[in-house]
Amino acid sequence: MRINECSCGCGGSSDSCSTSNKSEVNYMFFGNLESIKRMIDEMVQMDAHEVDEILKDGHEWAVDHIASSLDDVQEVYSFIKNHVSVPMGREKDPFAEMDFVKTFESYLNESKKLNK
Repeated sequence: MRINECSCGCGGSSDSCSTSNKSEVNYMFFGNLESIKRMIDEMVQMDAHEVDEILKDGHEWAVDHIASSLDDVQEVYSFIKNHVSVPMGREKDPFAEMDFVKTFESYLNESKKLNK
């Protein structure tokens, strides 16, 4: 999939989806968050020893990609978190369901422990 390609399969760009009735202009942002979360959830469920063996077999690039992704996600998370107002009477963190930053950190920490 190209960077600005719509994920619905219509062949258009993300800002001109021919099949979408999305109300948000940046619906791809939210779709990408869901995709990231799903993939992280799947990777976290994988056998850590098996993944570690794969990574040690000349695939350090994957560790680097996860580290740089964490940095990018943290930047966006911090920016949005600092600009989102919490509705009155709501004590819950609005990003609690999208806890991908902590998932990334947990995965990286687990990987570091295994590599020692």
